[in-house]
Amino acid sequence: MLAGPASIRRIPGDHRTVLRQPLLAEVVAGLRVDLAAVPGVDTGNGG
Repeated sequence: MLAGPASIRRIPGDHRTVLRQPLLAEVVAGLRVDLAAVPGVDTGNGG
């Protein structure tokens, strides 16, 4: 259940190609941007 705003990003490829570079980096970057907007969420690399 989504309890807040949502965003849609269109990334070329399929479910396999988005799990490989360079598209994976694009997916991760988008998630970090969205999560950084949530108070209390740490978007650090974590090792």
